Amino acid sequence: MFKENKERCGYRRIHALLREDNIVGSEKIVRQIMKDNNLAVKVRKLSKFSSYQGEIDEVLENIIGRDFHLEKPNDKVILNITKFSIPEGKVYFHQ
Repeated sequence: MFKENKERCGYRRIHALLREDNIVGSEKIVRQIMKDNNLAVKVRKLSKFSSYQGEIDEVLENIIGRDFHLEKPNDKVILNITKFSIPEGKVYFHQ
């Protein structure tokens, strides 16, 4: 059954297929038989995804320095700008 299913079935699936054919046995027995015959599913390792692309844009100088005290109204204006890259190009969102 392991070869018939292109070596993609583990012991749980093989056990379920055996039960469908009315063959009685436990998962432990199926697992042991597969281990004794070196029947293991080949798993491809996937590379871990990382969206980090390094520092792309220049980092601006922090001239506020967490000093939010104002001498007069509208003396300092602070925005939160987020850049999204979509198939059409770059989109900027600010609050």
